[in-house]
Order: sequence, then C-alpha cells, then structure tokens
Amino acid sequence: MPTGEVVDGHDGRPLAGVAVSDGLVVARTEADGTFSIPRRADAEFVFVTVPSTHRALEGRWFADVRAGASDPLRFELQPGSTGSAGCRFVQVTDLHVSVDGGARLRPMIEAGVEAPAGIAVTGETSGAELRADLELVVEREHPDFIAATGDLADYGQREELAAYREAITGLGVPVASIPGNHDHLSCLTREAIDEFFGAWAMRDDTEGLSAGEEFQREVFGGDWRRAASGRAPWVEEIGPLYYSFDWGGVHFVAYDGEGLRRYGADYPQDAWLAADLSLVPEGTPVVVCTHFPEDREFYRSRFGRVRLVGSISGHWHGTRAWHDGEARHWTSSTLGFGGIDYTPRGYRVVEVDARGARSRWETIEEPSGGTARVAGSAVRVGGRIVVVTEDADVRGSVRAVDGWTRALETAARGGLSAADGLLYLLDLNAQLVALDATTGAPRWAQGLGDPSVRWTLGRPAVAAARVYAGSAMSVDAFVAADGTRLWHTDLASADWAASWSGVCANDDAVVVGAMSDDLHLAVLDPDTGTVRWRHSGRDIAGVCATPVLTDGVVLALRAPGWLAAYDFADGQLQWQQPLDDAWPVALALAGEVALVRSATGRVSAHGVGDGRVRWECDLGPGRRAGRAYSRLPGAPRLPLVVVGDRVWTATFDELVGLDLGSGGVAVTAPVGGEVATVLADGDGALAVTVAGDIVHAP
Repeated sequence: MPTGEVVDGHDGRPLAGVAVSDGLVVARTEADGTFSIPRRADAEFVFVTVPSTHRALEGRWFADVRAGASDPLRFELQPGSTGSAGCRFVQVTDLHVSVDGGARLRPMIEAGVEAPAGIAVTGETSGAELRADLELVVEREHPDFIAATGDLADYGQREELAAYREAITGLGVPVASIPGNHDHLSCLTREAIDEFFGAWAMRDDTEGLSAGEEFQREVFGGDWRRAASGRAPWVEEIGPLYYSFDWGGVHFVAYDGEGLRRYGADYPQDAWLAADLSLVPEGTPVVVCTHFPEDREFYRSRFGRVRLVGSISGHWHGTRAWHDGEARHWTSSTLGFGGIDYTPRGYRVVEVDARGARSRWETIEEPSGGTARVAGSAVRVGGRIVVVTEDADVRGSVRAVDGWTRALETAARGGLSAADGLLYLLDLNAQLVALDATTGAPRWAQGLGDPSVRWTLGRPAVAAARVYAGSAMSVDAFVAADGTRLWHTDLASADWAASWSGVCANDDAVVVGAMSDDLHLAVLDPDTGTVRWRHSGRDIAGVCATPVLTDGVVLALRAPGWLAAYDFADGQLQWQQPLDDAWPVALALAGEVALVRSATGRVSAHGVGDGRVRWECDLGPGRRAGRAYSRLPGAPRLPLVVVGDRVWTATFDELVGLDLGSGGVAVTAPVGGEVATVLADGDGALAVTVAGDIVHAP
C-alpha cells in the first residue's frame, strides 16, 4: 500500500492530522506525520489536502503513482502565514489556450453553421496572450492564488495544456487548475471518429441507441481508466483532475464536472468527495470550484452537511449569480475574449472568511472598481426616468432618478418595461417582478423556474394588458395588473447559450428568440401559449437580440452575423442579409426600414422587403472586448431609438443622432462618461450613463 510522510518543508518536523488521498480513500497523517493508504490498481495520484498553516498548490503536493508508488512518499509543505483569517483569490475561466489558432477545434465547433464571408465565429487564446492577461491580473489584484475553472485548453490537446502550464508558471502566485469539457476533447480525433462509425455500420445489436448516443457513450464516456480517455493529456500535463486544499481557514474543493458527466457512478470522485468533506470541521466555510454551473440538487446532495458559502464556475461564457441560503453561486465569463452575453473579458475577485463569501467582476480593459452600474433598458414614467443597476457582485436595484430606490437580491440585467403605472423586470434568478412606478412598492412577483438552471437576460414584454417573460427554456403569460398566470409553455431543455434575445409581443403573437440547441425562434399564440412554429439548430447560429414583428414578417438578428426575415404564418425564411460581425446587438424598425447595430459599432439600414442595405454608418468600437469570442474591443451593447427622422444611439461616451434617410451623423453630444442606454426625449433623445447621469441631446 502507498505509505509516506508529510513534513514541514522549513524544519522537517512531522505534520499530524493532514488529509492525504489517492482519489478514493482519504487518510489522516499520524502524530509522526506518516500515512498509509490501501493499494488499488487504478490509482493515479496521491495528493495532500494542504492545511491553512502551509502554502497550497505549490511544490510537491501530489505524486504520480500510475506506475506504482515508490515508497515511502514524502511531501514537504512550505509554511504559510494565512492562519484562519480568510483569503482573497481571483477566478479566471474558459481560457481556450490554443497552439494552432483554433484550427483543430473550429471544424467541429462550427460544423453546420453558416457564417457570412470573412466572419470569425469563435475564438481562442494563445499561451502568450494568457500570460500577459494573468500578469496584469496579478499586478492589479495581488491575489493569494488564482482558480482557473475549466476549458483551459481549446481542444484538450497535450501541447495546449503544456502551453497553459507554461503560462501559469512563475506568476508569483499559485494556480488551482480545474478541468472543463474542452479539456477532455483529446479523444475526439479523426481516427476515433472513422473507427467508430466504420464499426457501427457492421453492428446488428445497437441496444436501441442512435449512432450519436453510442458515440457519446463509447468515445467520450466509457471507462475513465482507458489510455484513450479524454482525461489522459490532463493527467500527463497537469495532475489530479479533482482535489481539495485549505487556505485561510476556508476549505476549497476542485471538482471535475466533466468527469461526473462522462464516466458515471464508476468514477471515484464522489466517493472521494464524501470522505474528504467528512473530515472538514463543523462551521468551516467551503467553496466549490468547478467548470459547469451545477444546479441546486447537485450542491444539496453533495455539500448539504457542510457550511457551503459559495461556488465558482464558467462554461456559459457569461456572468450570473444565484443564492441558496448562505451560499452564493457565481458563474463567470471568459478572460481571453468577450462573452456570449457580451460581457467584456475579465475575471472575478472573491473574498472568503468566517462571515461568508463575496465577489466582484472586473473587466480587463476598463476596471469598474466594484461600483454599481446602470444596466439594460431604462424607461420614462410620469416625467421621471427609472433605471436598473447591477453591482460587481450581481446584486441590483431599481432606481427612479432623483426619487426612490428598490433593492434587488439579483440584478435585472435586461432592464425595465412599463405600462399603466407599473414597472416590470425579470431578474437573473428568473423572478418576474411588478413595481409601482410612482413609489417603487412591490405589486406582485412570480417565479419562472429554478434559478439554478435559468439564465434570463431579456426584459418582459407588455401587450393587451398582459405581460410575457421567458427565455429558451420557457415563456409565461400573466395578467399585467395582478400577476395571475395565464399560461406556461416549455420550449427547450436549457437556457444555453445565454442570449439577449427577449420576448416581443403584440395582439396577434408572442415571439421569443434564443441560442439554445433546442430553440432559435418561436411564435406562440398570445391567448393559449400554443407554439405555432419554431426553429432550432446549433447554438452559435441562434437569435442574439430581441426580434421585431411587422406586417406579416418576423425580423431576427442571428449569429453568426445575419439579419433574417421569416414569414409570420409559417416561419419560412423570406431572406437573410449578411452583416459585418458575428454577434449583432440591437434591432429596431422605422416603417419599411430595419435598423441593425453590429458588435463592431456599425449601424446599418435594410429594406424590410428584401434586406438590402440602404446605408451604413461606422461608429467604431468602444474600450472593452465585449464582442463574443474576440479580444478586439467591441462597441457597447446599446439600443437604436427612432424619433421622427432620426435614429439615436451612442458610442462609448457620446450620444449620436443619425439621419434616418442617409445614415449621416446629424447630432453628437459628449456625455462625459460611459453610456449605459439611450431613451427617446420628446422629439430628440437622451443618454443615461452607467453612473446614472442624464445627458440630453442639444
């Protein structure tokens, strides 16, 4: 059996009571620092749960025992000075390090996706770019350590993981590496695909499974011990795929969510986790680091007996938070390029101590300093402008400028709708709320499902005394005055991928767009919620801004870079027009003209009948990389507001009025700060800054 000792690296004294594991069994060291673990043939590593008295994630805290343990194992832990005062760390996620510009992954990830000529659909990061980003983060934040929560490699290749490992070496702070689904992709080779489907064609007994289902089971899943398992490059280049450590009196668990999904109950991770948590002293704050935003049941079933104060995850390429009692669950966007939800590339700073966990999201190019910012659509009610705000911890508020303020547990990022003296918002926890527009007092609220599995970015739509709200998973209709639920329609299995495409409605139809594999666009009956027609397909070809209804046509902005028109009655494609970027951000209508705002900052006008371009105006990018899958600065995600013969929008810090006939710039007004949104203002327009200041057009 593996035996060994754990000692202090400074003076060699034995360390008693330290947890040591082989990934299944967890043992504690004796008074003399020694340990022993029953031998098992499939053990890969023996690792130490480094206590808060010593520095975790550095030096030799694990040993490779795949070829057998060279007894006795000796772990020398370097002393630290954190004690139990808590810690402050940085989360980065979805790094997608590539050594070939994404060439191997792109054919798979973009299969079946049609993009306009010259449009880059997805993106990746080089090792040098990652290193530069991490050095900036360390210099700016001085964290105790960094947690990198998965998709560290673009295609799970050994050389990509080696480039990642080189990028994190010598930073001055240690890094906790957690695997994601892309880090298991190495088994998806041309040879593996050809071998499987060649054999599949000769099979008589398929057990009732489709070729895709069996391919997933055999090639992606199967026995985790296989040499061809997708885990192999990680094991060789990085080390354990799951483990734990203590820092500042906080217990951290690095969890392999992809392993859970691929290898089933045979994978020893959950048995190890139960043994690991059984040794955690009562009342110790516990934080989970994982790639996938897991649901409520995942955390309750595995962490219900410990004091879970938080979790961090990635995968969705967007930011979100939900809470369950004391525990705050944060999902973060990408470091190397803009998120699918147009989140500028950045990182999360997390502080944990005996009081619990707190966080703030920071962007690389323009740090926010943790202040609350105006977000989403504002409204004017009774001469007063009302905005929503979001702070760096994803909490929020509704605020009448120079008036009342109503706090929100979770921000309503999409903003507000208003009708008949009420305000309507949909927060990131899928809670639909109605407030009195004069006082901010709550009038009614309805949940749209479990917040741990919802991702609702859009705002509600109000039509014919009803309010409609939802996203890819489902849409609901309510009586606008009192919140009585009229109908609920399930549409998709998940809200993946996060989309700003909300709901639009009139007396004749309810339209919802999304970027789920199960749903791109659907038209529903407003009285019953019955689906009249729907489209689906690859997520990265879905609808990324709220559609528009006009004269028997549904207009929609589709990734990767299309304006499309569909017949209202049957959903048939009437025409589609290529745009200049993969992720358009805003759509508006002015009579027979459709107006589009691109993620590059270009505004274009198109004929509703054929989509042909009538004019274009290039307003340029902003100061942050907010374009999905791109490191280049993108234009702000701002609306287009039609007033008379002008269309109003803004650059990063300037209100702009364009001539509706020609696209020429007719009016500009410096705002003096970053613009959050634009509103009609009589026969002109006004800008609301992220700080809540109001600037009227001259």
